[in-house]
Amino acid sequence: MKLTSIAATGKTGSVTVADSLFGAKINQVLLAQAVRVYQSNKRQGTSKVLNRAKVLLFLLVVVLLMVLLDLRTGARTSREK
Repeated sequence: MKLTSIAATGKTGSVTVADSLFGAKINQVLLAQAVRVYQSNKRQGTSKVLNRAKVLLFLLVVVLLMVLLDLRTGARTSREK
């Protein structure tokens, strides 16, 4: 198989390559997956993610605020005094 090559200077030429390497059928699904993986790996990935300790701290603060502000679920009439 002959391929056309273009150098950085703009000079063109031809290269002969083996058909066993470059003559294979293109797998569209595999190519799409490779592009998707390449693009997903390009992202910076600096989004903030809560770990287990921060989630528990957040829940503790919410529950304490609910107790302090007397916020709760359910009807007020069902409350024992």
